[in-house]
Amino acid sequence: MKNVYLGREPIIDSQSNLAAYELLYRDVYKKSEINSNRHTSAFVINSVLNKFGTQSLLGKRKGFVRVDERFLLNDIIFSIPNQFFIFALIGTVPMSERVVERIQQ
Repeated sequence: MKNVYLGREPIIDSQSNLAAYELLYRDVYKKSEINSNRHTSAFVINSVLNKFGTQSLLGKRKGFVRVDERFLLNDIIFSIPNQFFIFALIGTVPMSERVVERIQQ
């Protein structure tokens, strides 16, 4: 993939201070092979870690990455550095017993 479209949406706390960023992937030209929520989440995390760098994109803040149920339940999440990322569940994730258990982990 030649071009990477990664957005940072600021997340502001109750005192109007920048608290974190929501990290978003966009492909306005539909030229990528990314076609699932799971692949999008992996692409965002990989791009932050390996293409842009956490310091240049996040500074001292964390990045929220939207994940689906399949991504959340995959053990690969334990290898993703939690000092940089917070997983945010997409709205279609059912609150099953497995999902709640994984969130607690």
